[in-house]
Amino acid sequence: MAYKLTDALLTTGQLSLFCGVTLRTVQRWQSSKRIKPASRTLGGHARYTPEQAKLIRKRLCEQANLAEFD
Repeated sequence: MAYKLTDALLTTGQLSLFCGVTLRTVQRWQSSKRIKPASRTLGGHARYTPEQAKLIRKRLCEQANLAEFD
């Protein structure tokens, strides 16, 4: 299932769907500081901007030598 971007901030789960990786992968990236959330909720949950999501997906595609997908 793909995730369509809006102007709203993305949750960790939405980011994983948009990038085509598992939720656990995004969580590992967070804990290893490979990615940094744009903000956190009062409860401590990470939120990402659509621009961050696009950049992360672009880097994943470049690493896999793929053209960026929509």
